[in-house]
Amino acid sequence: MSIGINEAKTVPDTIRDALSRCTGYSYWLEVSSPAFKTGGFYRASLGAVRYPEIPKLGEWYYRRVPVDECPHIPKSHVKEMASVKSAEWCASSLDAEFTDLNASNVIKVDLWDTAIATVPNQEMESRFAIGGDLAAGEMNVVSTSDMDISL
Repeated sequence: MSIGINEAKTVPDTIRDALSRCTGYSYWLEVSSPAFKTGGFYRASLGAVRYPEIPKLGEWYYRRVPVDECPHIPKSHVKEMASVKSAEWCASSLDAEFTDLNASNVIKVDLWDTAIATVPNQEMESRFAIGGDLAAGEMNVVSTSDMDISL
């Protein structure tokens, strides 16, 4: 028995949870074009064994297929899309990369990941912090000068 999920990027975690209750399957296959850097399809790709490595039993296997490996897609279409679409659209649609395309977040995941990866491991010298809450389109700013802030 196998479980196959098409358009896996759009399947909610509740459906994935329900499917994972099935027992007796030998294969679990998820196929989709990439989209947001959220959801089960994206999370599974993060720790997966990646092509061209050999698949390992019991581990996710990830194979990205960019447009240059799709001979059925005309080069003229690729060239036109690259000239009229955004870099993020091209990364998602042509290069088969997960992006924040059409996401409503203010801070893009790539920027956040870079900031987290480059945060110094020492206490901040200043005790001043500012935060913003953009929930429901309203801006609420909180600042403090007495907080003990360490990262």
